[in-house]
Amino acid sequence: MKNIQIHQVDAFSAKLFGGNPGGVVFDADELTDRDMKDIAREMNISETGYVLKSQIADFRLRYFTPSDDEITFCGHVTLATLGMIAREKRFGADQGIIKQYDIEINAGLIKGEIDWTHDQPIISFFPLPINFDLVPFNHTQLAEALGITLDAIDQSKPILMERTNRYVYFTIKSLQQLKELQVNPATTKVHAKQHNIVLYCALTAHGIDEGSHAHSRVYAPLVGIDEDPVTGSSQGPLTAYMVKNEMIDPSLTKVNTEQGDFVNRAGRASVYILQRDPIQVKVSGPVFHVFSADMQLP
Repeated sequence: MKNIQIHQVDAFSAKLFGGNPGGVVFDADELTDRDMKDIAREMNISETGYVLKSQIADFRLRYFTPSDDEITFCGHVTLATLGMIAREKRFGADQGIIKQYDIEINAGLIKGEIDWTHDQPIISFFPLPINFDLVPFNHTQLAEALGITLDAIDQSKPILMERTNRYVYFTIKSLQQLKELQVNPATTKVHAKQHNIVLYCALTAHGIDEGSHAHSRVYAPLVGIDEDPVTGSSQGPLTAYMVKNEMIDPSLTKVNTEQGDFVNRAGRASVYILQRDPIQVKVSGPVFHVFSADMQLP
C-alpha cells in the first residue's frame, strides 16, 4: 500500500470557490505514472501536480489532467504548490524571508518565489522565456474553427502562438463580446489537433474591476478542458502579447489580469514586467487552501 496526502488549493483566489482548483501531492517519487493519472482522474479538477526530487533543481513538478494527459507546465498548480510549501514551511520557507526555488518541469527550469516579508506570503513564479510565432491561419478561419462570430474578433491585432507551450492568443473587441463567446469544443478540438494547439486564449484590454488591464477566457479541448477557469501559464504570455501589440501603457510595470468570472470562478493575477526587450515577467496571485486528505493506494 502507498499512503499519500493530497491537497486542494484554489489558485488565483483569496476565497473559497474562486480561481482555479489544483491538486498538490508532495513526496511523489514512489508513485508510478499510472498512479499519478489515477489520482488526477479521481480529483477530477483541471490539473494535479506532483512534487518529486530533482538532480538539477530544488524539486521537480509534474502535472496531469483527468484525461490522462501530462502537460509541460501548469501555472495555477505551480502557484498552488508554492502556496502549500509556504503553508507547511517546506523547502526552507518561513516568515520574514524571501525564498526562491529552481523548479524542474518538463519544459525546462523555472523559478518560484515565496515572499514572506509581509503578514501573508506573496506567491509568484517566473515563466520560461516568452516567444511568439505567426500562425498558419487567419481571423476568418479561426472564427470558423471556434464557432464564434468574426465580428467579435479585433482583426487589427494579430493571432500569435506562444512557442514553448503552443498557446494561441487573439483579441476580442469588448468585454461584453468576450462574455458572450460560445466556443464549440468539438470543432475547436479538431482545429487544435490539426495545428497542435494546447489552448486558445481570447483576451480583451478591458476589465471588470477598476484597475484591471485585461480579461481573458481560455479553451483547451485538446487536453480535455472545454474552458479553464484561471490559467496561470497564460498570464505571462498574455501580458507579453499586450506589450508587443501596444495594448498597455509603455510605462506600466504591473499588469492586473482577470479570468474566470464568466464561469463563476473569478480569479485575479498580477503580472510584473521585469524587462521589456526581451520580455521577462513575474506572475503573482493569491491562493486559498481548500482541504487536505489522506489517500491509500493499492
